[in-house]
Amino acid sequence: MGAIPPPYAATVEAVADASKSVVDGDAIFFGGCFTSTGAKTIKIYDNASAASGTLIYQVTLAADESANYRIAGGIGCTNGIYVSLSGAGTHVGSVFYAT
Repeated sequence: MGAIPPPYAATVEAVADASKSVVDGDAIFFGGCFTSTGAKTIKIYDNASAASGTLIYQVTLAADESANYRIAGGIGCTNGIYVSLSGAGTHVGSVFYAT
C-alpha cells in the first residue's frame, strides 16, 4: 500500500441501519462515531464485501449509547473496509478513512 503523507485527509462515510462496504482495496481506517437507539454490535473488517476477514474494531452499544473511536495514524487495510451491524434499534454513524 502506498503511503499517504500526514496530515491524512480523511473521507467520511455515513453508515445507517445496514451493513455496508465502505471501500474496496487499500485504505487506512481512522475510526468512527456510532449511535444506536437499541442494543447494537458494530464490527469493522479489513474486507471489501462481507463480514469476514481481519476484524479491526468492534463495539457493542446499549440502547441510546454512543461510541467515538479515533486511531492516530490509522490502521492499514489491504482488502477494503466493511462495516457489519447487528442487533436492535436504529443506527446512525460515520466511518473515517483514507485511500
